[in-house]
Amino acid sequence: MVPDCNIAALAPEWQERLRHCKYVGEIYLHADLLNRLAEQFNWYTALQNSLYASALLVLAVNCAYHYYDEEGFWTHFCRLLRIENSPANHEMLGRVIERQLELLGLRRVTRTGPFRYVGSILEQCGVSRRYISSLAGIVRQIKGFRSWNVVLTMDYLEFQRRIALMNCSQYLKGFLNDVAGWKFTMQVCQLLAFYQKGYLTLADLKELPGYQPDFWDEFLIRFEDPYHERGRKGPVAAALRPRLVFMPEERCLAIRFPAPTYADGVRSPAVADFWRFPLTPLTRAEAWSDYYTGSIVEREGRFEEWIIPGWLPDGLPALFDTRCGFVPRGRKVDPGEYWLLIPEGYNPPCRVICELGRVFVPGNVGYRAYRVLIEPGTTVAGYELEGDDLDVSLEWVEPERFRLWCADAWADVFSGSLPALAISDPGQLDQRRVVLFYFSNSGFVRIRSEEELGEIVKDIKGSAPASGRFSLYAIGRTGRPGIDPALAEKEFLFLPRVDIRFERRLYSFNETSSVEIDEEFPGRLKLEGCYHVDPRGRKWVVPETLQQVRGTIECPGLAVNISIPVFRARLYSTDGKAVRYLVLSDLEEEVDFSLTGYPGSEGGVALWQRPASQISVTFDTRGLSRISSRQLLRLARESGHSINEVVVVTGGHTVSTGAVIIDLGSVSASVCAGDSCSISVCTTRDLYKVLDLCTKLCRGTTNGRCYDLSRVPQYHPLLDEWVFSLFACASVFDDVHVLVSGNRVNWIDRIQDQKLRQLLGFLVSFQSGHWSGERPADGEEVVPPVQRWRENVRSILDISGSGIPGLSRWSDEVVRHQTRFRSQIACIRNGHVLTRAWVYYHCGHAESALALLNNLGEVPPLLEELRDVLHVLLLLRLARLRAATEFIQAKGPGVNLEQVFSLLERVVKTLNSENPGTMRELHTNILKYLPLREEDKVLLETAAGLGRTPTVKGSDCPVVQDWLLLLLLLHSCSDPGEKAELGEQLLRLRDQIPASPDKKDILEQLARR
Repeated sequence: MVPDCNIAALAPEWQERLRHCKYVGEIYLHADLLNRLAEQFNWYTALQNSLYASALLVLAVNCAYHYYDEEGFWTHFCRLLRIENSPANHEMLGRVIERQLELLGLRRVTRTGPFRYVGSILEQCGVSRRYISSLAGIVRQIKGFRSWNVVLTMDYLEFQRRIALMNCSQYLKGFLNDVAGWKFTMQVCQLLAFYQKGYLTLADLKELPGYQPDFWDEFLIRFEDPYHERGRKGPVAAALRPRLVFMPEERCLAIRFPAPTYADGVRSPAVADFWRFPLTPLTRAEAWSDYYTGSIVEREGRFEEWIIPGWLPDGLPALFDTRCGFVPRGRKVDPGEYWLLIPEGYNPPCRVICELGRVFVPGNVGYRAYRVLIEPGTTVAGYELEGDDLDVSLEWVEPERFRLWCADAWADVFSGSLPALAISDPGQLDQRRVVLFYFSNSGFVRIRSEEELGEIVKDIKGSAPASGRFSLYAIGRTGRPGIDPALAEKEFLFLPRVDIRFERRLYSFNETSSVEIDEEFPGRLKLEGCYHVDPRGRKWVVPETLQQVRGTIECPGLAVNISIPVFRARLYSTDGKAVRYLVLSDLEEEVDFSLTGYPGSEGGVALWQRPASQISVTFDTRGLSRISSRQLLRLARESGHSINEVVVVTGGHTVSTGAVIIDLGSVSASVCAGDSCSISVCTTRDLYKVLDLCTKLCRGTTNGRCYDLSRVPQYHPLLDEWVFSLFACASVFDDVHVLVSGNRVNWIDRIQDQKLRQLLGFLVSFQSGHWSGERPADGEEVVPPVQRWRENVRSILDISGSGIPGLSRWSDEVVRHQTRFRSQIACIRNGHVLTRAWVYYHCGHAESALALLNNLGEVPPLLEELRDVLHVLLLLRLARLRAATEFIQAKGPGVNLEQVFSLLERVVKTLNSENPGTMRELHTNILKYLPLREEDKVLLETAAGLGRTPTVKGSDCPVVQDWLLLLLLLHSCSDPGEKAELGEQLLRLRDQIPASPDKKDILEQLARR
C-alpha cells in the first residue's frame, strides 16, 4: 500500500530540496506514488505557480526514469497528467520545465531541436530504468579489453562515434548522443574503475546521491566480469604520479617522473628510447599527446597503471601551475601565479608578471609563454567553471611554516612537521557528493569525515620520511568526464626536520658559496656540479660558474629534488650575453643593458673603489633592472681610472658584476710610455698581470727574456688586438718570447690589423735574411707608439736608394770599425761574422777578412750578396785574379746588389782581356751606401764609366796611386802611347801589388809591353 500523500504538502518540501540538489533525480518517487500524485496534480496551476512548477519538474523526471522507452517520454507523461498527447502540450509543459531548471540553476546545457526538452529532463534523470541493463551492455562493449584509463580518455565526439555503432534502442541512443548521456556514462565508468580497484564497495555505490534505488544492483548484474579480481591486496605503488610541466628557463614542456620505474614503463605515446628520469623535455613532435599512460611493476610482479592528461597545441591557451604542472581544461583555476601559453598575436587575458618569449611546440601554431597572475573574476578560454562543478577544495593550513624552501616545485615538500589539511566544505563528504582518498606506497585509505582526515595527517607526521597523495573526487551524478576527474589533489613528500643553510643574498659573478645540512639529519645531500668538503656529504661548495644548484636529499626510501637559485650580479647586453669587458666606444651609442640582482631588492650601481658615486636601481621579481650606456659612461669618465669594474651595492654587500670598462686610449698611452695605468678592478687579477707585462715590454727591460702565461688573453676584441700587437712587436724587436702554458705562440698571426701584420712579417723575413725584396707600403705609423720600436722600423725601412733595408745603419757600424754590432743586418744569422769581415776589409786587413769569409759557412740570401761582393773585392785586392774569375763564374748576380756584382764582373773580364760587352745604364747610388774603401769606390765608379765609354784616352786617365785601378785602365786603353804611359805608372807601383800567383804574370805582361 502506498501511503496517502498530498501533492500540495509535498511541493514545498520538494522546492526546498531542489535548492540543494545537483540533479532533480535525487528526489526519487516510486512508480505507485508517482501515479497517485499525478492524479492530484493540476498541470494548469504549474503554469502560474513556481511551487507547482517545481512539482511538475519532479514528476517529469521520475516519469522519465520509470517509463521512458520506445514510445518516448511525452506519451507516458501526458497519460500521467491526463492531458492530450499533442505537440502544443509538449511545447507548453517543456517551456515550464526548462524555465524552472534555469531558475533553480540546474540547466547545464542549452539545447535546440526536437530533443530540446526531453534532453534536459533525461539529464536530470539519468538513464531510465528500462535501459539500465542495455547501458551496462554498452559500457561493457566500450571497455572490452581496454583499461579504464583508456576508456576515460574518450571525448564527446569519439563517444558519439562509438555509440553510432551500437545496436540499441533509438530512444536510449538519443539520450547517449546528448552531452548529458556522455557525461552520465563517463561518470559511471569512473565509479566502476573505483569499484573494481577496490576504492569503493557496492554499499558505497548505493549510497551515492543522484542514482535511483537498485540502479547499481541492476547495472552490475549485467556488467560484472566474473574473471575480474576486485579489491586487490597489498601496496599500491602509484602514490605519486608523473606530471606534464612547463620549464621556463628552457621554454619547453617536459614530463617529470617521480621515480625511474615510471619513465621505464611509459606505453603511450610509444617513443623508443626517449623517456628519462627525472625529467624528459618534449623536444620531439611524436612525444606530444593529449594523454600519457604507463605502468609500474610492483614487488609481487603485478603492475599499477597510471594516466595523466597531456596537451596538444590547438590554438587555445594552456595553463600550468607553477608547482603542480599542467591544469587540464575544465579544471577549476584558483587565484594565484601560473605559466600561461597562448598563441602568438593574442594578448594574455590576465595580468602579466613577465614575458618569457616563444616556446617550442609542434605544428604551425606559434605560442608564447607568460608568467601571469590569475585574480578573482579572471577568465581564460577553456577554463570557465561549469555549472555542475562542486565548489570544494583541499588546502594546506599555513604550509609555508613547514615547506622545504629549496625543494623542487613538482610537489609539496615538508620538513619536520606536516601542516594540517582542510577541506573547504566537509559537508560534501557527509552527503557522499565527494570522496577523499589518501594514497601511499602502503595502499589507500578512504577518508569519510574531517575528523578522519585529521587522524590521517597526524599518523603521517610520525612516519617521516613519507610520501603520498590526497585526491578529492566528485562522485554521484556530480562528477566530470575525462581522464583527470579529481576536483583537487595534494601530493606531498615529508622529510624529517632538516635545516639547509645557504646564504640567500646577491653574489658576485665569480663568488663561491656553500650549502650545508644538519649533522643529525638521517639522510644525505648530493649536489650536481658541486664538491663536498666533508666525507659525509654534509657541506658542499658551489662553484662560481653555477647559477642554479640542483641535487637531491636522500632518505631511506625517499629522494627529494632540490633547486637553489644563486642570484649573481651580472650585466647583460641586448643580445642576452653576459658582459665581461667594455671599451668606452661601446658606451658611446645609446643602448640599454640588463642588470641582474636579488629579486625585489633595491641598490646602487657604482665602480669599484668609488661606491659613493652610485646609480640607483630597483630589481623586479625576476631580479632584473635596466641601466643605460650613458650612465655607465658617465661613471667611467668621473672615476679617474683607466680601467674600472662595475659593482652593485645592496643589502650591505658590494658585489661585482664582472663588467670591466676600459679606456683603451688612456691605457695605450700609459703602457706604451712605460708607465703603469690606473686600474680599479677586484676580480680580474689576470688582467693586472697582462698589463704589467705589457708595461715591461714597452719599457725595453725585457730583451731576450721569456714569459709564460696560463692562457691566451681574451678580453675585448680591441684590447686583445692591442695586447697581441705589443707581444708581436716585442718578439720581433726585442727577441722576447711570450709563451702560453709553455708553448710558443705566433702573435703576428693573432693580429687582425693587416698593415701591422704585413710590416712585422716583412721584418721577420728580413731578420732571417730571407727578405724577398718587397718593401711594405706602411711604415712606423702602424707600430704601437714605443719610441725604440719605431726608430728600429725607421732604421730598417730607411733604404735611402740602396734597395736594402737597414743598409745605412749597418754600413755606419762597419765604417766606425765597431766591435759590437746592433744593426738588423748584423743580427741576422752569421751576420756578426760577416760584419767583422767587412770591418777587417775596411781597416785594410784583407787577409784576415778573407779568412773569416772562408770559415763563414752558409748564410741567408740577403747576406750572401754582401759576402760575395766582399769576397770578389778581397780577391782582387790580393791580386788573385784567376780566383776572382772562377768565383765570378760560379756565382750569379743577386737581387739587391746586382749592380755592384755586375761592376765587379766587368772589372774581372777587363783584367782578363775579355770583352765585357755593353751594359745598360747603371744607377750607382748604391756605391755610396756600401762600406767600401775609397779606392774600391773609385775603382767601381771607373768601371761604371768604362761601361758607358769603352775606351779611354791618356788625357782622361787620372794620376792615381792604386795599382788595381791602373791595371783596369791599362786593359781598357786602345792607344799604344797611352798604354805605355799607363804601364810605366803601374811598374812604379809594382811593390804595392800583393804577393800572389798572379803577380808574376802581371809584371811579365807589363815587361812585354
